[in-house]
Formats: sequence, structure tokens, C-alpha cells
Amino acid sequence: MITSIITSIKNVLRWIPIIWRDRNWDHTFLYIILQFKLSNMEKYLRKYGSSINAEKDADRIKTCVNLLKRLMNDEYHDKVFKKHDEKWGKPEFNWIELKDQPKYKELKIKRLNVITEKDKEQEEKEYDNLIKIGNYSKQQDIDYLFETIRKYHQGWWD
Repeated sequence: MITSIITSIKNVLRWIPIIWRDRNWDHTFLYIILQFKLSNMEKYLRKYGSSINAEKDADRIKTCVNLLKRLMNDEYHDKVFKKHDEKWGKPEFNWIELKDQPKYKELKIKRLNVITEKDKEQEEKEYDNLIKIGNYSKQQDIDYLFETIRKYHQGWWD
């Protein structure tokens, strides 16, 4: 009984910083909570797991924790745009006020090495393709994360 109370108090204290910073407007906050929970489960299974699958389950959970870290870092586009930025120049972002709609602004992106109209068309084509590649990579991680949870989570106990 006393051990259960102490464990509960430790859990509450461990969760306070996570809950304190939680907000309801963004999927990243869901990822933070999920990562924290899974990370605790992984550590527990490695230390106290007595089932025959404890180590394998801990490894699967660790994979999910790593996927969540990647999703929260959200560097999918940074990686695919590195060579693009080297080729065309780093983007300059300018917000232009719309004359016919003063409350709104239009984003104009300028790159130093985009000089001609042909350059502009080529850069935009490459840009659109790289956006698709970055989105695809991110979706792959999301699918793998939730497929792993769907497939194995009911066995993550000890």
C-alpha cells in the first residue's frame, strides 16, 4: 500500500513538467506526451521486465520513441532542401501587403541564383518535388510509428 502511494507520488511529480507545458492546439503536444509515456515504459521493461519478450518489446518502444523525436524535430524538409539551397541560394522571405486587401499579405520568396524566368520555373518545379519528398518521408515515419503501436501495444506489459 505504502509502495503504491510512493510510486503514484513519483509519477505525478515526473509528469508535472509535461502536463504544465501541454497545450491543446498542436499534434506536437500529443507527440511529447506519447514520447514521455513510451520512454518510461521502455525503461521499465528493460529494468524490470520479466516476460520472454520484454527486451524485444523495449526495443520496439525505443523505435517509437526515436520516431517521435524525429517527428518533433521536423527536419524532413531541411534535409532534402540542403542541395537545393546550395544550387539556388538560401531563400529570402518577404511579406508584401496586398493593395486591394490591406489586411492580407502575400509571401514572396526570392533566391539569389534565380535570375531568369526559366530559372524561376525550374526552381519552383524542383521545390514542389522536394516538398513532396519531405512530406513522404515524414508520412513514412508517422505510418511506421502508429503501425508499430497498433500492432504491438497490447503486448507491452509486464
